[in-house]
Amino acid sequence: LGRSEYESFPAEMVLLDDFLKRENVPTASFLKCDVEGAELMALRGARKLLSEQAAPLVMFECNKETSEAFGYTPFDIFAFCKELGFQYFFKILGSGFLEPLVFERAEHFDEINVIAAKEGRVSRCKALVRH
Repeated sequence: LGRSEYESFPAEMVLLDDFLKRENVPTASFLKCDVEGAELMALRGARKLLSEQAAPLVMFECNKETSEAFGYTPFDIFAFCKELGFQYFFKILGSGFLEPLVFERAEHFDEINVIAAKEGRVSRCKALVRH
């Protein structure tokens, strides 16, 4: 990323699906994913969980610069989520309210936090949409 404040260190990686199985966690209702550009890889590691009809709400950071450092664009995250049945995407505003995303406006994707929802959980988000 061309910044000196980053440092690398070895860390164990485990797929979230494998972790949930190993720890005998049947499901989750909310998943926060903020891993400085590796969001798509992390979400791919939760494919089984996210494929479920009652998949959790997913909050992720959408950052063009960090995504591109990992070889993908923010639109790839949305495409993956849509592939798994997520239909609703909201931008989290500074006030804590939500705003539905409009995909034709690319400025949304420079650096924002997003909540993705499937039909069964979207009502929890709609109550927070700013009118």
